[in-house]
Amino acid sequence: MEKRLMANLTDSIEVKSASQCGFCGALAEVKCSSCKLEYYCDRNCQKRHWKEHKTTCKQIKSDKPVEEILIVEPLDAIDVSNLTVKVEVREKANGNFGVFTTDYVKKGDPICYYDGETKDANTRIRMKKLAGSNLISIIDVEEVFKNLFNDVKCLAHPKKTGFVKIASENKNGFGIAQWICDFTKPDLHQTGGDFSSATEELHNYQGLSLKKSNCQVNDSFWFSANSNLEANTELFVHYGFLYWLKKLMLEEKDSPEKRFLLYSLHDQSTQVFNLQKFYEYDDDTCIAFLKTLIQMPQEKN
Repeated sequence: MEKRLMANLTDSIEVKSASQCGFCGALAEVKCSSCKLEYYCDRNCQKRHWKEHKTTCKQIKSDKPVEEILIVEPLDAIDVSNLTVKVEVREKANGNFGVFTTDYVKKGDPICYYDGETKDANTRIRMKKLAGSNLISIIDVEEVFKNLFNDVKCLAHPKKTGFVKIASENKNGFGIAQWICDFTKPDLHQTGGDFSSATEELHNYQGLSLKKSNCQVNDSFWFSANSNLEANTELFVHYGFLYWLKKLMLEEKDSPEKRFLLYSLHDQSTQVFNLQKFYEYDDDTCIAFLKTLIQMPQEKN
């Protein structure tokens, strides 16, 4: 079904008044023949943008309204005046902080919420196609790669893409979920830089982390219990391997090879620089990727 729809999109395109290309941001006159809303430079840009555009395109084509997801702040979602705080932040033997129950908690009960500032973290990466070729160039590429991974503790909204809750330092009351830990983390140092071994380690991490997770987060940043919890039980939540890949990249300062491996373990279809399609980028973008993001040392003349 998706392949047939993709074929229809690329075989039939309409030319209308100029707008901005949905993929690279350049001036575009080619319009998606299915939804008739998104513009593209040509079929190449349309194909490259399809994975991101297809859900919206299908909704528009089927006349179903695109659902607007509203963000509800924790204290607007639940009236805490009738609730009792049953958790607290404690320092653990390893020096890290964690969240522990102080009383019995029933499955499904709201426990605490992630406290902090809600922020729209969506960024517009501008691209352009080089004249006379189909090569893609990222505008302000060094700045883009420099800011691609930032060391900010936050929680992504479960449904509204790009919106995050920036963690506060609060350790009292209900707003302490930012101190909940993951039960485990992937140990990629033992893989010896081997991609297959690293992938297997991420898979093992996922399984153990999900198994030990005893709480989950909802759309209003409240955490609830997955099961009945006795007093003095530490809360664990599944961070996801993308969190750990980002953290490990931020910590890795010495080995470009390790940074490259960590980047390659991301879903490349979601990355601004797709390693599987590196040949589609111009030389300046490729060089900036290696120099700024991978931190490969420069050759001396």
